[in-house]
Amino acid sequence: MAEATTTIKGCSFLIDDPPPEVVHTTEELSDDVEMMADTIRKFIDDKIIPQADDIDNMKEGLMLDLFHQAGELGLLMAEIPEEYGGMGLKFFDAMYLVQYMAAGGSFGTASMAHVGIGTLPILFFAKPELKERLLPDLATGVKMAAYALTEPGAGSDALSAKCKAVPTEDGKAYLLTGNKQFITNGAWADVVTVFAKVNGEDDKFTAFVVETPCDGYEVSPEEHKLGIRGSSTCALRFKDCKVPADNILGGIGDGGKIALNILNLGRLKLGIGAVGGAKISMKSAVTYGMQREQFKTPIAKFGLIQQKIAMMASGIYAGDCMTMRTAGHCSDAIDAMAGQGGSMAKLKVLEEFLVECAIEKIYQSEMLDRVVDETVQIYGGYGFTTEYPAERYYRDARIARIYEGTNEINRLVIAGTLFKRVAQGRLALGPVVMKTMGAVMGGKLELPKFDGPLGEMKQRVWQAKRMFHLTAAAFQQGMGSKVTDQMAVMGQQECLGWMADMVMEIYAMESTMLRTQKLIDTKGQDEAKLGIALTLYHADRASRTIMSAAQNVITTIANPGAAVGLLKAADALNPWRPKNMRDLDRQIADAVIATDGELRV
Repeated sequence: MAEATTTIKGCSFLIDDPPPEVVHTTEELSDDVEMMADTIRKFIDDKIIPQADDIDNMKEGLMLDLFHQAGELGLLMAEIPEEYGGMGLKFFDAMYLVQYMAAGGSFGTASMAHVGIGTLPILFFAKPELKERLLPDLATGVKMAAYALTEPGAGSDALSAKCKAVPTEDGKAYLLTGNKQFITNGAWADVVTVFAKVNGEDDKFTAFVVETPCDGYEVSPEEHKLGIRGSSTCALRFKDCKVPADNILGGIGDGGKIALNILNLGRLKLGIGAVGGAKISMKSAVTYGMQREQFKTPIAKFGLIQQKIAMMASGIYAGDCMTMRTAGHCSDAIDAMAGQGGSMAKLKVLEEFLVECAIEKIYQSEMLDRVVDETVQIYGGYGFTTEYPAERYYRDARIARIYEGTNEINRLVIAGTLFKRVAQGRLALGPVVMKTMGAVMGGKLELPKFDGPLGEMKQRVWQAKRMFHLTAAAFQQGMGSKVTDQMAVMGQQECLGWMADMVMEIYAMESTMLRTQKLIDTKGQDEAKLGIALTLYHADRASRTIMSAAQNVITTIANPGAAVGLLKAADALNPWRPKNMRDLDRQIADAVIATDGELRV
């Protein structure tokens, strides 16, 4: 991966206008990483897809056999350092590979839970002796890992957990008692990170590594699920389950920090995996659309089907641009912190990019849902049958909007974190908001002019950011002195949700623009034609969302007199531009059809 010119700070995209060279894209990947991606693709194509039905039906021993095969091929060790038997890839490279591994349906769910939230708490927080004992087997798939945070009464509010850990008289172990719910890999896991409160005290929320089988540990029957049916999802029950004190991750009371940061990484990975799943779904839809003929014409040649293909492709392109941008920013920040805390440095980076990770989780899971829904539609009646893969894509995708924190919770995380960072002085949003407000309300707003094939797009991104500044100011004014009261702010969940939508669409618009500008700079405008079309196509939907969200916030939070002026000002910042969407539809769809349903930009 090419060296970055600077290290980006989390959320800075809302106040800065970064140049293309600060973002990393898939075009920068090395041949070695691409070869590893090809190995994963081949494994999915040869081993997973042909056995998809047997996997979904949980054929005895099949999933574990495939998991062990993946481990033997080295597909589970990308992020584990070489000293523990892993590959020790750079963060950016490892995140790119997630797109291919996570796209394998139920297998992807099981394997990614293992390499992500299952293994990484141990890598980041375990004592050296525990790392040396467990990580080599986790890297090679000899053992499988799971992560047990959710409880029957503690989902989004994870810190309300009831699971309790009581120290033994000699202090050398703890006895865990309680229940965990919806645990991926639950029936198969050899190693489980379990969160419990020491002596039931809230400030002693702590993470323990439970090695199975062991006394006091019980696995409940499998949940019967809508999708990802081939993965294991079980409740776990603990009754005086004895765990050595050396198996504590971090220290007593560090559980909240561990849970938060591991979930941040899980959200980024989920977003990247959703992009991979969307690519498989689109390829399937286009292949079927070219085979299925009506009126002696492949249905993929009909305008309304091409419209669907263009929508899929633009969403996937935006997803690629966004997830690799976030992964690249994280990777640069991790490199900049080299020698300043090892694994703990990664956690500081993940906290810094908490908002961007939440964006990826929401945006890509919802993009995936749109893609699989249109895939079923393109298949028509056959898409509703189990004879074809469309219904499986549809079912498997639905969970992505729920786990790693529901999309509703993550929307609150985005907006709530922004206001919190402003209050802490970590994000200098105030001055730019006041500058925008002064220019707009004073009638002195001048739209900048940008040159080049993406000049109009750059102006639209500029306007979208100022639209957010205006909306944030309206929210702050509407809240008054209560804007520093976290509970009062959270009482305006609808407004927070709309502002989160604005933030996400701004990030998406800018990410596509920056990657496409890099394509123009490196390959020339002719070679970047498809990227330009995708960027403009995606901006149409994004701009409409931004304008609608801004209007909703202003009319909800501002008093009627102020709302009139604010809405007029918002109209001056509207980033939407009329476009011949039909011609863009056809240009994009024809390009995707020509490459057999793959997006090659």
